[in-house]
Amino acid sequence: FGRVSGAALLLGLLLLAARSHSLSLASFTHVSGGAGRDAAEALLFAGFAVKVGLVPFQVWMPRGYPAAPGPARAIMAGVAVNVGFYGLWRTLELFGGAPAWLTSTVLVLAGTTALLGIAHAAVQQGLQRVIAYSSVENAGLILAGFGVALVGAAVHDRPLVAAGLLAATLQVVAHTAAKSLLFTSSAMIESESGTSDLDALYGTARRLPWSGTGLAIGSLTLAGLPLTAGFVSEWFLLESLMQQFRVPGLGYRLVLALAGAAVALTAGFAGVTFVRLVGFVVLGWRSS
Repeated sequence: FGRVSGAALLLGLLLLAARSHSLSLASFTHVSGGAGRDAAEALLFAGFAVKVGLVPFQVWMPRGYPAAPGPARAIMAGVAVNVGFYGLWRTLELFGGAPAWLTSTVLVLAGTTALLGIAHAAVQQGLQRVIAYSSVENAGLILAGFGVALVGAAVHDRPLVAAGLLAATLQVVAHTAAKSLLFTSSAMIESESGTSDLDALYGTARRLPWSGTGLAIGSLTLAGLPLTAGFVSEWFLLESLMQQFRVPGLGYRLVLALAGAAVALTAGFAGVTFVRLVGFVVLGWRSS
């Protein structure tokens, strides 16, 4: 997947360089519209989408994270993946928008990614795999906010662009803090118990107060409960998606509504998934 991502990014940048006759990023903004520019933008989006785990490229996350040591997982989820989001932000800055088909595709895939990620996380039996699949979910939530910004750029609504990027950036911050905390805490719990199986971790975190507290805080943040950064970021995200009444054209309104419904469902499933995780591993609740 790293090679696919690198090839897409390199090809997209070479297309822009060939048309602008320069390797300067600033010169790419002057590339005239057309099929070549659209193809280059689509390649850049695809390259960064692989890095952040957008469907159908999400399969590397639940396999890659558990295979790494605990601190490496925290760095991968909390720092490395964010480079992909930064790349998408810079791409939007370069082009100032995207074709309607690409904007709609990003929003639809973002909603699908969020729902698919939390659906898989909800049924996993391994602690690390629950956390890894939630990274897929959060990638979808972040890209939903980015999709709002793309819609705003397409209709020349700067406040909508700002709202989408603010929601996406807040989600990046909340995800970075919570996921780093979760992977670090879960590594300590896994090391103490010798397993990642949830059935064997019943009430384990009560013997490790610091790790248990970290796991609880990270889980409640990803659940989007009030008084956490996750609640603030998801509130802003839903607010930005519900601005479709400000957007002209039925097409954009429809994809924004679909993405908003997917994000709302995802938030509900995430609350159940992570509250259950805290209750089982930290508080020692018995599941019926």
